[in-house]
Amino acid sequence: MLFDIKRIQIHSLHEFAKEYLMIVVGILTALTLEHIVVGIHDRHMAEASYERIAGELRANLDQVNDAIAQNETHLRNQQDAQASITDDLRKGLSNEKVNEHIGQLFAHKEILGMINPTLRREAWDVAMANGSLAHMDADTLRRLAAAYAALHDSEQPDFADQMVAARGAEMLLVASTGLELHTGSPVDMVNALKVSKAAQGSYLGNLKALREALQRAVGSEAGPRHS
Repeated sequence: MLFDIKRIQIHSLHEFAKEYLMIVVGILTALTLEHIVVGIHDRHMAEASYERIAGELRANLDQVNDAIAQNETHLRNQQDAQASITDDLRKGLSNEKVNEHIGQLFAHKEILGMINPTLRREAWDVAMANGSLAHMDADTLRRLAAAYAALHDSEQPDFADQMVAARGAEMLLVASTGLELHTGSPVDMVNALKVSKAAQGSYLGNLKALREALQRAVGSEAGPRHS
């Protein structure tokens, strides 16, 4: 009888251990599945965010390329206008004749103005808000962050550049007004074009630096790895 009781106790203990082990295995399996599901969700969210960000950066790159092309045209036209006016003055033409020539130049070519690209950063802001950036690998994140840092810097122009641009715009306005009233001096227009060219050249340099940063960010289409 005592032997039977011990055997029953051992059997019960064995059954309890089996049930306990099954419970532990079930819990671990559930946790593992949950981890897998969360990991898949995080990966998909990171991939979707990357595609939106890459698309946004490519659109910004298109905008920058268009702005560079237009500003380069303006700069060439300013250079040509300055050379043409200087040549007229060297030939000894009267101010009236030179001003007439200047009017023709401005009527047929885009000379004034700086073209600013329309830059967006909504996809990056959303990715920061939903936490998907945390699931991209360090290299991808560093590359994208550098591009958006360059976007931010491009929106904060150098104070000296702003002053040159403002001075050039003021001088061109004065020279253009004098041209319209037939009281302006061609020399004023030449000086205004010189200052405007300096501002245009500096701005173009900033745009090209931004273009390089954007090209580095979207140069690879392999997509992000995940942390």
